[in-house]
Amino acid sequence: MLDEEQIRDKVWLVIDNLPVHYAYALKRAYEPFHVLFLPAYTSPANPQEHVWATTKKELAVHFARLDHPVTTQAGFEAEVDFILSQVKAKYLNRTFIDRMKYYLVSKLF
Repeated sequence: MLDEEQIRDKVWLVIDNLPVHYAYALKRAYEPFHVLFLPAYTSPANPQEHVWATTKKELAVHFARLDHPVTTQAGFEAEVDFILSQVKAKYLNRTFIDRMKYYLVSKLF
């Protein structure tokens, strides 16, 4: 457990722009930390937005070119794995691929 002096010297609290994070009642909770508020969301500057755009485009093109229907979740997952493997080397790390696969399978199948 860090004491207050160690917290003040070493711990940064990174906070996004959710309005409640700016509430007066939270200001005292932030006092022991170095606080960094993230800038307002700008999708063009966010690399993940480019990855998602590329991946969605690749998925759309891939599924449009398939000569067989995908009727099972396992089949869909195999096709998603194929596309993600194609864009992985350029854009993605393994953790992000796993999250993306989970999202695609859970939301789109």
